[in-house]
This record gives sequence, C-alpha cells and structure tokens, in this order.
Amino acid sequence: MHSILNPTKRIIVNTAAQYVRTVLNVLISLYATRLILSALGQSDFGLYSLVTSIVTMLTFVTDALMITTQRHISHANGRADSTAVEGYFANSVTLHLLIGMALYCLMLALQPWLVGHLMKIPAERTDAASEVFKLAVAMLLTTFLTAPFRAMLVARENIVYVSIVDVLDALLKLCGAIWLGYTSADRLVMYAAVMYAVFFFRFIAFAIYSLVRFRECRRLIAFDRKIIRELTGFAGWTVYGTACILVRAQGLAIVINRAFSVLANAAYGIAQQVMGATTFVAQSIMNAMNPQIMSAEGAGDRALMLRLSLAACKYEFLLMSVVTIPLVAEMPAILELWLGNVPDHCVLICRLILIAACLDQFTVGFNSAIQAIGKISWYTLAVNTVKVLTIPLAVLAVANGGDIMVVMWVYVLIEVLCALLRLPFAVRLAGLRMTEYLRKVVLPVIIPILLAVTICLIAIKACHWQYRFLLTATFSVAIELAAIWLLAVTPAERTQIRKAIQK
Repeated sequence: MHSILNPTKRIIVNTAAQYVRTVLNVLISLYATRLILSALGQSDFGLYSLVTSIVTMLTFVTDALMITTQRHISHANGRADSTAVEGYFANSVTLHLLIGMALYCLMLALQPWLVGHLMKIPAERTDAASEVFKLAVAMLLTTFLTAPFRAMLVARENIVYVSIVDVLDALLKLCGAIWLGYTSADRLVMYAAVMYAVFFFRFIAFAIYSLVRFRECRRLIAFDRKIIRELTGFAGWTVYGTACILVRAQGLAIVINRAFSVLANAAYGIAQQVMGATTFVAQSIMNAMNPQIMSAEGAGDRALMLRLSLAACKYEFLLMSVVTIPLVAEMPAILELWLGNVPDHCVLICRLILIAACLDQFTVGFNSAIQAIGKISWYTLAVNTVKVLTIPLAVLAVANGGDIMVVMWVYVLIEVLCALLRLPFAVRLAGLRMTEYLRKVVLPVIIPILLAVTICLIAIKACHWQYRFLLTATFSVAIELAAIWLLAVTPAERTQIRKAIQK
C-alpha cells in the first residue's frame, strides 16, 4: 500500500488539476461558443443543438458504465489483484462495445423518422441535418469506446493526464471554431465533423496512453458471464439513479412551463446554469478522492474508507460554500450584470437551488462510500426515487394554488431529505457512527460558515457601491478560507498539505 503521505499528495495534485482544467475549459468554451454562434448563425446553431440533443441524452448510459468500471477497477486495485483489474477492464470494453453498437444501429435506424418527422427542420436543411445526426451518432459510439480507458486512468489516479487531454480537447474545439469562420463548405456539417474529430482525438489519447502504460489493458476483449453480470447489475442501478435525476430536472421544467410561463422556465434554466457553474469546485475534490475511497474498501480498510468519506463530506461542503455564500448574498447584482434583463423570480430561484446544492454536499461522501461497498440497490431506490417525487409534489402544490416559489421550496426540501437519507445507509452499511460524523464534519464547518455569512451581511448593509459584489466576494472568500485553514483543517492535514505544496 502507498504511504499516508502519497495519497494526500495525489488528492491535492489531482484536485488542483481538475480545478485548473475546469476553469480553463469554461473560459475557452465561452469564447469558442461565441465564435461558433457567429460562424453558424442562430438558425444553424439552434439546429445543431436540436439534432444532437436526442443523441447526447444517451450519454448518461456511458457515464453510468464508466462509474461502474472505475469502481470495480479501483476496488481490485485496493486488493492488489491485477488479474481482476484485467478481467474487469476487458469485460468492460466488451460491454461498452456491445451497448454502443446496439445504440448506434438503433439511432441510425430511427434517423429517417427522427430527422424527417419528429424534428421540425426546414426542408432546405434536411440533408445537412441528416449528416449532422450521423456524425452525432458516431460521437456517441466513440464516447462508449473511450469510457473504459478513461475509467482505467481515473481508477489509477492519472487525473493530471486526463485533465491535460480535456484541456487539449477544449483547445481543439476552439481551433475548430476559428477555422469555421474561414471555410466555404456547409458550416453546420463542418462543425459536426470538427466535433467528431475532437471526440476521436480523445479516444486515441486515452487508449494509446492506457495501452502503453498499463499492462492490464493489453487484453481488450473478454466475455466472462460472472463479471458481465456483476458490471451490468451495478451499472443498472447507476443508470436508474442518473435517470431519476434527469427525469426530475426535465419533469420540473415541464411542470413550470405548463403551470406558469416561459419566463418562469427561463428563470429555472438560468438557475440550473448557475448551479452547474458553481458545483465544479466541489466535484474537483470528489473526483480526486473517489478512486482512493474505492481502493481503501477493496483493500479491506473500512476505517480508511470512512475517514476519506468523512473528509469528502467536509471539504465538498466547505469548498461549495466558499463560492455559494457570496453568490447567494449578491445574486441580484450578479444576475443583472450577467443578463441585463433578469426574469421574474430568477434571483430567489437561483438562491434556493444553490443552497440546496450546497446542503447536498454535506453527505455526498457517503454516496461514494456506499458505491465502494457495492450494496447500492436499496440505497439507489430510496434516495433517487425520492428525487423524482419532486414532480408529483410540485403538481400537487400548483393544483392547490401554489406559485413558482412553492414549487422551488418543494425542490429544496426534497434535496435536503435525500441528503439526510444517506446517513442511515452509511450507518447500516458502512458502520458510520453519528457522533463521528458530527465531530468531524458538522462541528468544524459551523464557524467558517457563520463568519462568511456575517461578512456578506455586513457588506450588504454598510456598502451601496454599484460593484459591491467584488468586495463582498473578496472578503467573504478570504475570511472563510482562513477560517477553514485554522479551524476545519486538522493539524495532520495542514502538515500534509504544506508538504504536498512544497513538493
């Protein structure tokens, strides 16, 4: 097993790599989107989004399979069982290939109906839309083929390399967007071709590195019924969980649309974008810690697995709160600067969704712990099915005269309930002691959170400058980070962090 120092270093380096990757990708993608919109025009840009949306919806299956593969490989790594790693990888490639090919053939068979009848596409752009659809289906198949290699890299904690490839991916898309402005060919089809080339580059980059670096990747195809059943069983529940989250998001959008107006939909959509832009901070550390949580359980070290899960809960919540608290406090000014014309209720909806997302991080580490143990059926049914209940409860609220804010409060309360539901499962399956959770997660975060909230309230009351949010964010972030370092980070963790930074 690795020393205690090495895993800590890897978590810090991998978290930093994920964070830098995300920031760079967001900045590059914002500029690239502007160039693409200018090159294609609003009509073709919307057409591309429409045609590819049906295909991209299916990527949640790939995500579930990749999570499954990474979990089983990390678990085998913890046992130092290279034969099992090889078996899980080869059978995962087979599974991804079979499902990918099945979906590829199905989508191509449905293409005439989807493009010709379901989608409202101008007659003069039908041929171009058909070509884009074929390339989008090819992207989906390439994503399936890429997933096992990416899972191997994440399981082996080569996250720095994954982050480098992701940044190169974004840079290639930017180069493609620049080139798009100069080509005389059909830009819609050319853009889809550029996107497929980027997907193929990612596949090559992950596959070649894995084949060269890891001996367990040399056997690419295997069909062991026991392993296939194990992978599909775990993946099935993961797909169910992801599908519940998608159904909740899309279903709530439909309820809001039918009960209120498109302006309410706009406010909800903006809130979802704001949440997506803020959760990357917490996701960075979770992506870095997940492989070690799985490996610790695979090695039979339940105490280490729980210790890492508790640390994940604490730091995910704290890092999320560093961003969320000043955003919630200064939401009116930030939305006005960003959007100019802010839809009704947008400020309050954004605040509620951010608060719900932040509170969810309080127990998110136990999601990884339960996945590491592998007993996810009842857990997935309980937690994710409750998320779907948001939709009938929202319908009931609207039927009884509730407005958009009542619907959003239903969303928040369900999210908090789901976060709390993780605790009894962690107690029963992982042996968590609630006193340990309170001591290591809840108590250390109280003072940093109170300080950040107090600073924001003082700034709002005392200062009325147009760009006050800059001061609020600066002081809030600086003081909360200082409080986290002094009060939430343990002396042993501070020592390890200093050594890792010096290294």
